[in-house]
Amino acid sequence: ALLPLRAWAAPSPMQPVPLCTARRPVVVVKLPRTASTALGHLLNGTGAWCSVVNEVTNPAGARHNFTLTTPAACHEATREAARVLDGCQGHPSASHLPGAFTLNLLKFHMPLGCLEPFAQAVRARRPVVFVLSRANVVHQAVSALRARAALKATGRVDCAYLARPPPDCNSTGHQSMRLRVGAVIQEAQAAEHNTRLMQRHARRLTAPGEAVHPVSYEAVVRDPAGTVAAMLARSGCSGDLAAAVQAQLHGSAPLAPVASKAR
Repeated sequence: ALLPLRAWAAPSPMQPVPLCTARRPVVVVKLPRTASTALGHLLNGTGAWCSVVNEVTNPAGARHNFTLTTPAACHEATREAARVLDGCQGHPSASHLPGAFTLNLLKFHMPLGCLEPFAQAVRARRPVVFVLSRANVVHQAVSALRARAALKATGRVDCAYLARPPPDCNSTGHQSMRLRVGAVIQEAQAAEHNTRLMQRHARRLTAPGEAVHPVSYEAVVRDPAGTVAAMLARSGCSGDLAAAVQAQLHGSAPLAPVASKAR
């Protein structure tokens, strides 16, 4: 089902002429195996934001043993998130463009002492907050188990987690592996629990009186143009967005160098 998305959502050195200008930054809170990377690339391809950064906490986590439990790691993650949401401020030709990012709030098991300063910095920038989840947690469980098997078999993150893994990844046979029913059930139950936890924590990122907006993996796969158009509309864009996104996904929109909007 993700094959069309893999063609449309791959990162590219060229970026379409902006379909519109988002008036507000965006945060997509998500769990693994929900097509968040593909969605991030789709949003970035609209040109509506200064940039859309996938996994905004990854740089800080990588520098601190993949944990956000220390004050230094928390400070770095918070500073990076604020920088991304502030967008192109200071750039002479694109200072009006806000930024956006995807984020797994549970990835580093953030303690409340770390999450609150992070959430406060995000709330101050008044982003539109979306929660990306997967309705079919059994499929999500199978996808997660296969990804872990690929990582174990190859030792390569690109084989496990990229939407378009290199061809030599398939030689390990992890895609045809047989899964134990008990393991799938346990993983699906964990995914269901983590989805509820993520939804609760996502509310901490919203400004007072604002709602969290749901987005499903199934909608991204079934109707990527409509999903992106709805997210653009929530962010302050107007017009026939679905048709414009559809045209861009199929390559009929003109292209402009991404450097024209770089920070």
